[in-house]
Amino acid sequence: MSISINQCNFAGHLTRDAEVVMGDKARVKFGIGINGYRDTVLFMDCTAWGKLAETVGPNLKKGQPIFVTGELVLDEWEDSAGNPKNKAVLNVRDIRYLSGKNDAVTHNGPEADNIPF
Repeated sequence: MSISINQCNFAGHLTRDAEVVMGDKARVKFGIGINGYRDTVLFMDCTAWGKLAETVGPNLKKGQPIFVTGELVLDEWEDSAGNPKNKAVLNVRDIRYLSGKNDAVTHNGPEADNIPF
């Protein structure tokens, strides 16, 4: 029997204000910085879709601490010279706002099964 699970959890700070894009399906793009071992930092691009994007997008501001859960996917494209490019992106299913008071507000994506990828 083979089991495959693609779920990632990251806690960090927003590296920029969220970019909300409305279309057939709402989308919000943002980045987080995650502190790592020995003063390293991982920068992760994130995307949330649908109702989750509409709900949290306007509230995501640079420097804000958050906790995200989602699936890691590979975004692929070609640059202007035709060279293939790719990067890992987290398709977010859940966002929690963190604060210094150890409390969190949760936003689960009601359309989690309808992420277009």
